[in-house]
This record gives sequence, structure tokens and C-alpha cells, in this order.
Amino acid sequence: MTLPTIAFMLDFDDTLSSVYQQEPLFQDNFDKIKSLYDELGIKFNTPLDYFNRTESLGLNRGVGFLTTMIWDAAEGKPLEGLTLERLTESGKRITPATGIPDFFPNIKQEFNGKANIEFYIVSVGISHIIEGFLTEHNLTGIISGVAGAEFTINNEGVINGIKKAVTPFEKNAPIIEFAKGGEKTLDKLMNKEDYALEYNKIIAIGDGFSDIAMLSQTKKKGGTAVCVYKPEDLKAFSRAKQLLPRINYLLPRDYSSRSQTYELLCEAVQRKIDAVCNYDPEVLHKFGKSELKNEGLRNVTLNHIDNCGECPTYFTKTIVTPNGVVEIKKSEFK
Repeated sequence: MTLPTIAFMLDFDDTLSSVYQQEPLFQDNFDKIKSLYDELGIKFNTPLDYFNRTESLGLNRGVGFLTTMIWDAAEGKPLEGLTLERLTESGKRITPATGIPDFFPNIKQEFNGKANIEFYIVSVGISHIIEGFLTEHNLTGIISGVAGAEFTINNEGVINGIKKAVTPFEKNAPIIEFAKGGEKTLDKLMNKEDYALEYNKIIAIGDGFSDIAMLSQTKKKGGTAVCVYKPEDLKAFSRAKQLLPRINYLLPRDYSSRSQTYELLCEAVQRKIDAVCNYDPEVLHKFGKSELKNEGLRNVTLNHIDNCGECPTYFTKTIVTPNGVVEIKKSEFK
């Protein structure tokens, strides 16, 4: 019997980690960066203030930091001589989110013999930093793919250009690439059954607005969209709630075995294993947004939802509040 493949598409910063991935690097060079920013008249009190410069220059916050890092790797600058090796080493000091790295082998074991569980990372951040994190936590062999920014280097190995970037609104492209089976097939016309991954077997997890495109597209294609927030943080929860129209689950960022988040993610995996309905998810998406213009198709879709044991979950939001209360919000249609 061929086992289904369930693929997790995971953001990195504040999703798998509890801090931004650049924090260790910027903290190492804090005084040098602060000196430069003081000269430029830019606030710099914490490592994350590094991003204030991209905003002051009107650069895209999602990828503008790559440009300033290249500038700052030059001689006499705060990150002078920055190499790919230094980036990787800094990644080894990133604090993981609660329950990481054990979540990965735990959930694979949970569904051993029932499904093939695969993990992919899709990040606006830097691939070499992420690779350092994966190496430090013995995850290199368990992660099937990483999509993130990459630098070119000069003859001395110092970063000097952007080789690849993933902007917040382009996070769908790596998912398409992974689903099709690799970069060579990205622009190839393929039948759905020839894809390496089925969209309705994807679970995307992110933490905020840079993940909107990834979460929205996953849900639209019949996958499951999950937003996580810092546990017991009311402000983080309130920010994350703004993504509710685009997601299926809003959960604390705690992947510990038997945590509410772990149990609900297992529930999502089991639903995908058990799923038999093949009603077009994009029709469901349009129906839910009242964008289905054809009255006949609207009536057929409503009748299907009323009689299907699976499709109503497409319109259901499962929320775990900071105090641990589980709320289920269901849409009703007439």
C-alpha cells in the first residue's frame, strides 16, 4: 500500500525559532553597528533595530536587510569580512521554539506506517544561517528542503551580492517548486497527479504578515494554514488574530509532545490521511468569499457542503487562546 505524503511548509523566524535568525550575528557586532547607526542618526538599541536602516532608506523590509548586510561586510564596516561560514556559525546559536527540534522526529513517529511526513522550510531569511541551526540540532537529514536568501562571495569568501532572495509575497514560489519536485520543473506544465506533493496534503505554518501569501495560497489550494504566536502573549495573539480570514488554526508556538498545538497538528495530519473528498478547493474558496457568480454552481456547492463530512472543516477556525481555551468558529451558509 502506498502511503500518502503529508508535507509541512514552515516559516523559520518566530515559527521554528523564538528569535529572529539574525539576532546572534547582530548581537556579536552590536557596538560596531550602534556606532554606525549613531553616525547615520538611526535608532539602534536592540539587535532588531538593524532593520530600521532599511526603512529609513526606503528599502523593502523583507529583503532590504540583505543589501545593508552586503554594505556592512565591506572593509571598515560593522560586519567587515562577513563570510558564509560566519553566517552558518551564527545560526548555531539561535534559540529554538519550545518543542523544537523534538517535534520533527516525534510527529514522524506518530504517523509511522500511516503517512510519509516531510518538512520544508520557506523563509525570507538566510539559508546559511538556517543551515547552521539545522546542523546544531541534528535536523539536516530530516528537513527535505530549505528555500531562503543566498549571497554571492568574492575571492576572499566575503559576501558581495544577492544570489537569491525570497520576498514575503513570493513565498509561494518555493512551495510550487517543492510540490512539482524541484527547480527544473518549476515552469513545466504538469498534470496534478504528477506532482511530487499534493497541495491538499500540505500544512503551512507561519507567524505573521510576511507569511500571508504562503498561508492564503495553501488554504486556497485545499491545504491547511496555521498561524502560531508566542505563548501566553496577549499582544502577539491579538496581532495573529488579524490573519484569521486566511487560516484554519491559530495556535501557541509550543510544539512539545502532547501540547495543545502538537495534538491539533496531529489532528490536521490525520484528517489529510483520512480525506476522500475531491471537491475543488478553489470553488470552496470562492464560495466562502461570496465570489462564486454562477448560481447553479453556488447551489451545488452549498448542497455538497451540507452533505460532506470533510468540506465544512475548510470553513472552520480552531483557535487556542493564550490561557489555553480552545475556540471553534464555524461559518454558516444559507
